Amino acid sequence: MTSASSCSIPWRDISAPLHPNFPTWPGDPPITIEVTLDCGCGDAATVRRLTLGSHTGTHVDMPAHFLPDGATLDDLDLERLSGAAWVLDARGQSHITADWLCPKLAELPLDDPGRLRLVFRTDNSNVNWTQLPFNTNFVAIAPCAAQCLVDFGVTVVGIDYLSVEAFDAPEPLTHRALLSAGVLIVEGLVLDKIPAGPCEFIILPLAIAGGDGAPARALWRKPLR
Repeated sequence: MTSASSCSIPWRDISAPLHPNFPTWPGDPPITIEVTLDCGCGDAATVRRLTLGSHTGTHVDMPAHFLPDGATLDDLDLERLSGAAWVLDARGQSHITADWLCPKLAELPLDDPGRLRLVFRTDNSNVNWTQLPFNTNFVAIAPCAAQCLVDFGVTVVGIDYLSVEAFDAPEPLTHRALLSAGVLIVEGLVLDKIPAGPCEFIILPLAIAGGDGAPARALWRKPLR
């Protein structure tokens, strides 16, 4: 008889480990990690002081990030960030546009398209982007594509760089289109070894009271069936 444990599917960590040379959005607080106590030097324990912004590394954007009266982490139902998802292969696209995206969405074999968690694997994953310098030429989601996601009923959008918004965007229209519709955004996912197709994921942001967003641990696995 096959045991239940032998049938389990392992989780893979798709969050980015933080370190002092990790890129941050220009103008955001840099990451500093300082050892304040060290048991190797005679202290009773080892403790580090961390300084970082709420949108550092792998992180979740809440509506309050761009909307003055938007929902914060206090309002978050964690069920929204766990369960069935789909990794969409967007490699070869310089930007994700509606003309490219809308036909792709229509082709997805989904039982419940109104509860879709969608993750984009782009050419951002072709390099190790978790080291400085910050790349201003990353693949992002155009505002027209963001509206396509809203219209299709996507509830969570993830991407493999630090923003869904193009660096040179004059206004945060992609963020506003998604967040104003209640779509949660997960940025900074590490997807270089993740295949396209159906999956399960878990995203667990830090519980920051009144938070406009937070760093998160992200896990991926193949669907159980």
